[in-house]
Amino acid sequence: MAPYLRHLKPTEQQLRRGAALSGMVAAVIGAIHLVFWISGLLTSSGLHHFVMKTNASLCLLLCGLAVAVVAEDPRGARSLAAVLAAPATVIAALTLAEHLLDVDFGIDQLVAYEQPGALGVLHPNRMGPPGATAFTLCGIGIFLLLQGKRVAIQAAQLLGGVLCLLGLMGFLGYLYHVEGLYAAPRVTGIAWPTTLSLMLLGIGLLLARPRDAFMAVFTSPTPGGFVSRALLLPAVTLPILLGWLVLTGEAYGLYGITFSISLLMLSWIVIFSVIVYQIGKRAEVHVQAVEDRKTREALRQSEEKLRDIIDNMAEGLIVIDVETAGLYWNRRALEMYDFEEELDELKTFESAARTIELRTMEGELLPLEQWPVRRIMRGEELHDVELLVRHRERSWQRIYSYRGTAIRDAQGKLHMGVLTIRDITIKRQAQEALRESEELLSTVLETLPVGVWVITASGDILHGNRAAEEIWGGAPKVGIAGYETYKGWRTDSGEAIAAEEWGGARAILKGETILNEEVEIEAFDGSRKVILLSAVPIRNDKGEITGAVAVNQEITARKRMENALRDSEEKFRAVFEQAAVGMGRVSFEDARWIDVNAAFCNMLGYSREEMLATPWPDITHPEDLDLDLVPFRRMAAGELDSYSVEKRFIHKTGDQVWARLTLSLVRDLGGRPKFEVAIIEDVTRRKEAEEALRKAKDELELRVRERTAELEQAYLALQRETEQRLAAVEDLREKEQLLVRQGRLAAMGEMLANIAHQWRQPLNVLGLIVQQMQLTYELGQFSGDFLKGEVARVMEVIRHMSDTITDFKDFLKEEKEPRPFNVNAAVATTVKLLEAPLKALRVDLSIEETDELIVTGHRNEFTHVIMNLVNNAREALKERAVATPRIWIRLFKDGERCIVTVADNAGGIPEEVLPRIFEPYFTTKGPDKGTGIGLYMSRNIIEKGTRGTLTVRNGEEGAEFRIEFPG
Repeated sequence: MAPYLRHLKPTEQQLRRGAALSGMVAAVIGAIHLVFWISGLLTSSGLHHFVMKTNASLCLLLCGLAVAVVAEDPRGARSLAAVLAAPATVIAALTLAEHLLDVDFGIDQLVAYEQPGALGVLHPNRMGPPGATAFTLCGIGIFLLLQGKRVAIQAAQLLGGVLCLLGLMGFLGYLYHVEGLYAAPRVTGIAWPTTLSLMLLGIGLLLARPRDAFMAVFTSPTPGGFVSRALLLPAVTLPILLGWLVLTGEAYGLYGITFSISLLMLSWIVIFSVIVYQIGKRAEVHVQAVEDRKTREALRQSEEKLRDIIDNMAEGLIVIDVETAGLYWNRRALEMYDFEEELDELKTFESAARTIELRTMEGELLPLEQWPVRRIMRGEELHDVELLVRHRERSWQRIYSYRGTAIRDAQGKLHMGVLTIRDITIKRQAQEALRESEELLSTVLETLPVGVWVITASGDILHGNRAAEEIWGGAPKVGIAGYETYKGWRTDSGEAIAAEEWGGARAILKGETILNEEVEIEAFDGSRKVILLSAVPIRNDKGEITGAVAVNQEITARKRMENALRDSEEKFRAVFEQAAVGMGRVSFEDARWIDVNAAFCNMLGYSREEMLATPWPDITHPEDLDLDLVPFRRMAAGELDSYSVEKRFIHKTGDQVWARLTLSLVRDLGGRPKFEVAIIEDVTRRKEAEEALRKAKDELELRVRERTAELEQAYLALQRETEQRLAAVEDLREKEQLLVRQGRLAAMGEMLANIAHQWRQPLNVLGLIVQQMQLTYELGQFSGDFLKGEVARVMEVIRHMSDTITDFKDFLKEEKEPRPFNVNAAVATTVKLLEAPLKALRVDLSIEETDELIVTGHRNEFTHVIMNLVNNAREALKERAVATPRIWIRLFKDGERCIVTVADNAGGIPEEVLPRIFEPYFTTKGPDKGTGIGLYMSRNIIEKGTRGTLTVRNGEEGAEFRIEFPG
């Protein structure tokens, strides 16, 4: 269906399509004849065989298309119909004028040419008068339809009837062989295809607007319309058919004219009577059908109105059929449960229950039997039942309020139920938000740093927040008469405040608004305070006072600060005015002086009024203006807090005054630059002295250049001496490295002695085991088990000796790159190597490990340091013959640092020796017992290898060496 016909009723749509089809068929007939004319296949051949002329074919094509377009009535194609009808109307009207006026406009042969003298034609290729008249009327009718007005449509349909009569006239002439109706050249000459086409065009004009004008009678659903439609076809076709039958009988000589006329009348009476009878019967049925249709339509409209009312309700509505358990949901109910439309699966309770879930307001799942629908089906009444509703698939949750009633028939039987649903989610959220807002207000009220009093309309104190109680040391809830328990005095006059003069009482009694009255109070704990008192009345919509709010802000500390600030300002003013140097304040807006002291005025010779009226750039030397202007602008922008500059001022007499300015920025409470404070010191004499000094300096520089030449010679001599000393230092460094290697070899020798000492006992054990094996064999007690046990003992001794060699090899291994190592394990290995010499002296060595230490460095070098420190302690214990020699090593962490200490009880290091203990070649032993490089090398290893430190101090019992590794 075309979109532009969808708004029409089915009957009107069909009739309009019929009109369009009539126009299209006529257009096809015209197009076929036009093609034949242009191709030269068609020509007139006699009076009895008229053919459609060229212009008639063209007009038929254009008018047929225009009628089809008008019948379909697309809004955008109306101009197309006018474009098609206009040339056809003009051609037909000119041809009709040619017939009436007997002129030739030369339009007959424009499209195709016909030879003069053709049979049955007075003018070659000219359409006949009926065709010219018909196409002219058709074009006018199309333009009238395009107007769309009732009168225009009536005229168009009247012209359509004329077209049908013109076409019918020619058609009957051909049917009944009456040449006067179709073959008179100057009057009725018309081809038989043209007669059919004219009837099609007339039908198209009549059916193009079937609901308007004359056609409304035939298309009306009333009984009159029904009768008209029923009689129309017989009234047109039966006379034509009966006339043809009578004429055919006469032509074959079956009867004469009198008999034929009698037969025609009799046939018409009989047939028409039967038709009238049938139409009468059908009309009665039609009237009943129309009444039934009206009744059904009225019922349908009533139901639609009721449905619209129900669907447009603000609340959801579910109608329950108790007998079938069917559900009807209005549009709002479907929206509330997020159902897009009333699907079949939602029309029963069980299927709908699979989609939604109901819970009580406490969150408990509601059984199906307790659902509102089920309760209504049991005949219960529901009043504002609030439930949590959750959609199982879309996971939303809302709060609905249900109301329902059961409807019973006349016999009291439960018939149906109605359930209304209101979404109160927003209401509950608003209530919750109100509760939270009240809690927030209460929290804010209690956390405000100012005291707040809430007072009723009668003046009773309803509430005082925490700050109010802290300010007053309590908050008695009394009426206005009891306000006298609150003691206060006005700070400006010292007058005591009466009960009815407190701010809250005045707001209630007089409706006054009090802002920031300064009052001194005596709290209930006896302390004196200063507060700012404010109060405002609370009014309802009618302007009546319903209460008041009073605010107390303690400003005791602020008053002290204000007094202190006032004292400070007085002191500053005294300093400002009595200072021996110039002082002033400068505005950033116009660079003028806000204030200057007497010293500054005397410095430049101006009065105070002259200084305040003159911007500082006007009294600055032009050459020095940029020195001060650039930082002044930066300070005005807040980029600098202070700066100093030396520049020249212009004295009132015109002389130059050198001054040193120190300027500081002062900001307002918002942090924005406000003004700058300048301290101006007269340095003119100093500048004169500097100038004299500069001259002396120039003279001195001359003498310095002379002396420099002498020094260059001395420098060359010193450079040669330095080179000689560097060579000596390099030689000394090589000797130092040699000593380091000697120290390491000495340590190796000592280690070998330790190993030899440690091996002596295992070798003795091996000798005893061998002797025991021999003695056991001689006594005859030698057995396999005895041999196995002795071999195990031998292997244990050998493993112990092998471990000693492994530890010694690890000690001698060189490490190229520093890497992380376990300090605890390194200390344990070193002590193990020194076990033998320590046992020889009965030295008690203990290790206290508080933490596990991991550092990055050379493990073997670190073990050399530990060995050197332990050996030094052992030798000190031996030299001083300590009765119970002890050495203890501690490993622990101090924050992120790793600490290792080695201490003994040998009595310590002499205080005069202690500062030089780490110097190279310094030793407290004899020349045969030490080289003095052991501790020097140890400190270098710790500092360079691990970026740590090695220090020493004397404790209570002896020396303590401390190694610290960074975190």
